[in-house]
Amino acid sequence: MKVGGTLKSLVGAILLASSMALTACSNAPNTISGLTSRPVALDPGEQIAPEDFIFAFEPFDGIPVNIGDSLQGAFLRFGASYSVNVTPHVKDNATHRVRGYLVATSDDTATIIAYTYDVFDGNGTRVHRIKGQEIAGASFGDPWSAVFEGTINQIAVQSLISFRNWIYSRS
Repeated sequence: MKVGGTLKSLVGAILLASSMALTACSNAPNTISGLTSRPVALDPGEQIAPEDFIFAFEPFDGIPVNIGDSLQGAFLRFGASYSVNVTPHVKDNATHRVRGYLVATSDDTATIIAYTYDVFDGNGTRVHRIKGQEIAGASFGDPWSAVFEGTINQIAVQSLISFRNWIYSRS
């Protein structure tokens, strides 16, 4: 895809909008309180072997439910291929809980989906943040209407690579 002035403007607008929208996330406390279910709590400073990390994703914020369900399914399908353990439920011995925030913006040439994941340990403390973006086709109206299975899979794969890189950087 040729990057023209319109797409460059769109990218700039999305980066500004997503950073403003996600500012609330970064200004939030680094702990989760009031959880009904938490990942397995670890002793402070306890090292986890890369193969022992297990991530449970909370429902995604800012995304239509059907796309969120598809993204969750993609994480579950592709996780093992990228050496990242993903479970559908925190109760399934997850070591980390993940909150995902997504925003989509589009014009007549492309749609950009920006995402941020906050990773929380078993004590509810945010221990890492992953950010990225993916470009989808153009939409005329709701930007999520341009997001199809291929884009969802690409978001999951790029995210899993980031999770894997973080996991292995800790060991």
